Amino acid sequence: RDNSSIKIHFNESLESGSVSTSDFLVKGTGVTNPTIATVKVAGEGASKNMYVYIDLVDDLAPNSRPKVVLRGSVSDIAGNELKPTTSEVNSGNNGKLLGTASDGIPPTISLLSVTERLLNNDGQTDFSFRSNENLTNTSGAVGFCTCVSLSGPFGNMSTKNISVELGDPTTGKFSFNEKENTTDGVYGVTIIAMDTAGNKSVIGHSWREHENVTDNAINSLGQLIYDQGTTSGSQVTFKLQKWPLADHDGDGSIDDSVTALHNGKTIYMKVVSAGAGVDEKITAVAYSDASFSSTYHLDAGTLLVNYYHSSDDYRIEVDKAAPGQPEYTPTTGSVIYDTTPSVSVVYTDDEFPGDSNTTVSIVKAELEGPDGTEQNVLNELTTTDNKSFYYRPTSELSVGRYVFKTMAEDKLGNRSSETYSIFEVREKQKHTISMASGWNLISFPGNPSDGRLGAIFTNPLVTVVGTYDPTVPGGWLVAVRQANGEFLGNLGSINSYYGYWVFQSNDEPISVDIPGVIGGVSQVPPAISLVQGWNLIPVISLGGGSSPEARDYLVGLDWVRLKGWDAQGKDWTDISPTDSSSKLLLNKGYWLFLNKAGTLVP
Repeated sequence: RDNSSIKIHFNESLESGSVSTSDFLVKGTGVTNPTIATVKVAGEGASKNMYVYIDLVDDLAPNSRPKVVLRGSVSDIAGNELKPTTSEVNSGNNGKLLGTASDGIPPTISLLSVTERLLNNDGQTDFSFRSNENLTNTSGAVGFCTCVSLSGPFGNMSTKNISVELGDPTTGKFSFNEKENTTDGVYGVTIIAMDTAGNKSVIGHSWREHENVTDNAINSLGQLIYDQGTTSGSQVTFKLQKWPLADHDGDGSIDDSVTALHNGKTIYMKVVSAGAGVDEKITAVAYSDASFSSTYHLDAGTLLVNYYHSSDDYRIEVDKAAPGQPEYTPTTGSVIYDTTPSVSVVYTDDEFPGDSNTTVSIVKAELEGPDGTEQNVLNELTTTDNKSFYYRPTSELSVGRYVFKTMAEDKLGNRSSETYSIFEVREKQKHTISMASGWNLISFPGNPSDGRLGAIFTNPLVTVVGTYDPTVPGGWLVAVRQANGEFLGNLGSINSYYGYWVFQSNDEPISVDIPGVIGGVSQVPPAISLVQGWNLIPVISLGGGSSPEARDYLVGLDWVRLKGWDAQGKDWTDISPTDSSSKLLLNKGYWLFLNKAGTLVP
């Protein structure tokens, strides 16, 4: 709207060349600057050149009723001249008074205050606003009053009317209360303000363009329809990111709040349902103008929607629901082989479309142990978002059944019932290495928790354990089991940095505790220094992952040959750098020949 423009309607067509800025004088109520910037003769058809638009340098005041005076002359297309008489020139108007313009400028409205935007049972919030000119007509239907049009989770396309009280002609206030709006959800207030001349302003809405709903459109649109009043036919249902829809034009309805683009073509929408209760979707009938063929379908392609939604400052949330059932880890019935487990609970307090009150506070957190003792762990919980909460014991838990119990409360004090997860803690399963009778070439994927030979090789039929370390004199480190069961030799302990030759007289596997994580602290990944020539290397995987490709495992090394030993088949396997795919087996050791020294970083 151009607030600096005045329109004059003549009863005959004017000769446009006879009209200039010097022909007119504008003065009177609301004229802040009478200087005329331009005049323009307009009109088409039967009204050709019957309108003159006077554009002033500055905007008119909001309640303007300017007088327009002809002080020069204008002519119709036949040359007949209209000009002021001498007495009119000498009058107080300084020319021929053409008329007094009506006030066509709507009031400018600004929001002053909102007491609350989040309400619980019996909650109330009060709004106040101000106009730059006098307002009137606080009783009447939406669209023809100074009042509030309320949209929200009640599902109707017609909005509710909230009365406005004018404290003085330029300030208004109104209240929203939960007793009259009991459905949980987001409500939007659109303030409609009418001045004494009947001009209307509407505030409280925002425009969102080109939101892509192609992936969440629920049903096929099919063929377009043409009747805007139809409420069945080519319906589409989809989710929106902003809630609720707003009565942008103050007509008491939100059914005209959405338009769309389908593959770049404008599609009109008549909304028939929108976000009732916890439903995050709207349903609209799609229709078009005559530029579409009668067989145009919307089944495939990109659907973008444009819509009016309530602005953030004009949204009210009613939330009386307590946080719902959370998700626990471990879940009920789980068995975990970790005596310092990470226990978590996630509350998703997202209860209706546009819900912004989705965080919670934990008001109770207890861990019940196998002996029935309840430990308060509330102060030991950690969180970064007040949705997901974590607990890890600072000391090892004993083996047995545990119950993790919590209660949560949202920002409004809505408190959940007590929920829980029941899980069992067992000792961590030991790592198993298959063995064969005779010589075995093995390695350990991580450092054993106890590296003593006697703690690892508990099978009495394991008689010799050895490894090769080219950095020590002679290279070999060997230990032999004595008659008393103890190992004796220059190999004192086992770690994950070497491959090991082990001789035993049966097929009993080795079971060893290799802690990947204890108390939240991971092993530091190793870096193994290797020499030029032969090295006896391990296959390390702290996470117990899959067997790596030789090329990936030995990246950065200048190697010639890799040799593995098949204890079952009593045979060697060779791998070279040119082999397209050769996996190294976990729990196995390998001979590796390097052209030059390097570092193995598994």
